Amino acid sequence: MAYDYECDAQIDDVCDRGGDVPAIAGQFREATWLTDEFGALMQDAGYELHDAVTICPSCALELLTDYR
Repeated sequence: MAYDYECDAQIDDVCDRGGDVPAIAGQFREATWLTDEFGALMQDAGYELHDAVTICPSCALELLTDYR
C-alpha cells in the first residue's frame, strides 16, 4: 500500500527521508510500551503509544544488515 511517509530512522548519509512505500511500517506494542524501559526511551524520544513508525528501504537495509 502506497502513502506519503517520512522515515523515522533517518540514518545520516543513507536515508531516503521518505517516499510513498516504506520498507518497514508498524506500531509500538502496548505491553512493551507500558512495562519495559524501551517504552520510556521511546516516550523520551517523542513517540506515543500507537504511533505509526515507518522506515525507508535504505535505512531498513542499513539497520538489518550493518548493525549485527
